[in-house]
Amino acid sequence: MDENQPVESLKDQFLEMFPAPAREILEKHLREILAAVSVVVIAVALWSGYKAYSDYKEHQAATAIGAALAEPEPTKRAERLEDVVKDQRHTEARRQALLLLGATWREQGETRKAEEMFQEARKEFPKGSALRESATMGLGYLREDKKALKQAQDCFQEASKSEAGYEAVALLDLARVSSALGDKEQAKDAYNEYIAQRPESQDLDYVRWLLSRAE
Repeated sequence: MDENQPVESLKDQFLEMFPAPAREILEKHLREILAAVSVVVIAVALWSGYKAYSDYKEHQAATAIGAALAEPEPTKRAERLEDVVKDQRHTEARRQALLLLGATWREQGETRKAEEMFQEARKEFPKGSALRESATMGLGYLREDKKALKQAQDCFQEASKSEAGYEAVALLDLARVSSALGDKEQAKDAYNEYIAQRPESQDLDYVRWLLSRAE
């Protein structure tokens, strides 16, 4: 059998898809066309392989996070989460592990380490996303813990405007920190905005009482 027969057969099948007037033109450039088709096929095959590998990596990372969260001892939990952050690069699970590790470090009083994790998480997630604003809130609480109230106020103010689902909680945090700073106008604005956003809240009477104290 002629070793070129499969290639010729492929050429004939390809040309038969077109009307006769176009065949002569196509035949002159057939080598380039078939080469381009081959590139597309190879690209699809490579992407399929990468997707399967990516899915495996995500599953592996998610399993590691699950094992970390099942660890009752905070120090060991932090160690396992650190392993996810270091070893599971380019996975969504790693980005979430940054937030979990930040919260774990804060729980242990490791302020500097917690702040590093929350700062890195803010860089990883798009602005306005729920997970980025979760990191922003985490930074706010850390700074409040350190009595850096103006910095905490900035964090809560950013989160209160994010439309990421943290607005109501962030408004109460903003009001509390603003009151501690003596910024009564900001505190009142935050309480009033909370009341406007959450008119059916079970905490409404308490928030109104806080507002009366700020006036």
